[in-house]
Amino acid sequence: MVETTTNPKAKKCCSRTCSAKYSRSKCSIETFKKTVSDKIKSAWETGKYDHTLATTERDGRKQYFNSKGEIELRNYLKSTFPNYKFTTGMVQKTQEGRINPDIWSREYKVMIEYDGIWHFEDIMGQLEDKQRKDKLVEEWCIKNGWRCIRIKEDVYKKNKEEYKAKLKSEIINGTAPIVRYY
Repeated sequence: MVETTTNPKAKKCCSRTCSAKYSRSKCSIETFKKTVSDKIKSAWETGKYDHTLATTERDGRKQYFNSKGEIELRNYLKSTFPNYKFTTGMVQKTQEGRINPDIWSREYKVMIEYDGIWHFEDIMGQLEDKQRKDKLVEEWCIKNGWRCIRIKEDVYKKNKEEYKAKLKSEIINGTAPIVRYY
């Protein structure tokens, strides 16, 4: 984020170009985050939360909102295993629901789930659905010969380098269909 130099009290924008191109009321990071937050809250309240709702348009591009830890792990995996083609998004749509892991590689049949608090506590009534989707992902992995590695957010944050090493070792040497670092 860049603060405009002409007015030190100006709201922060994502870049100088952005601050020059758009009015600050449209561009401010606070307004932008509130818009996304309102979309997600509305989806939770109606029971229709979906990853695609955690996006918004900004400068004509879709913006996806993932946790910092998830983004950090995805970047780590992409740089550590460039041939594994780690990506995000839906793997497959089934009758029971979408298989939509946080990070995955089709070439090596591995999914990584970065489990934040919403996987363990009821936030706006979504816990039951979240746990159903978690179970669906694990069952799908077992049925289709994939591996699912789950990392709890607060455990990862306590020692990131240790869990990156564990994740790397599990991807290279692991055989268990479901692994949990909780």
